[in-house]
Amino acid sequence: MPDKGFRHLSVFHIYENCYITFSLHEAIGWGLYLIFDEGKDPTQMSKSEFENYLKQGKEKACEEKDRYNRMLNKLTPVDYAEVERLQKKLGDKNLSNNQRGDIMTQIEQIFARYG
Repeated sequence: MPDKGFRHLSVFHIYENCYITFSLHEAIGWGLYLIFDEGKDPTQMSKSEFENYLKQGKEKACEEKDRYNRMLNKLTPVDYAEVERLQKKLGDKNLSNNQRGDIMTQIEQIFARYG
C-alpha cells in the first residue's frame, strides 16, 4: 500500500503542473494579444523581440489575475458563489458562443455592481 505522504505529494505535483501550464498559456495568450494589438506580425519578429512580448504578457497576466482577485474579494458571499457557479458553467464544452457570451455578461454585471 502506498505511503499517504507520497500520495499527497503526487496530488500536489499534479496541481502544481496544472498551475504552471495555465500560467504559461495565459502569459503566451497575453503576449500574442499585445503583439496583435500593436499590429505586429509574430512571424516577422526577432527571437528577442518575441521574448520581450512574452515577458510583457506574463506581467499583464499577473496584473489581470491580481485585479480579478481584488474584485473577487469585494463580492458578498452570495455573489461570490454565483460567480463560481457561472464559471463552472463556462467549462461546459457544449455551450454555444451565445450561451458563453450570456454567462460572461452575467459575470460582468455582478462585478460592475462593485465598481
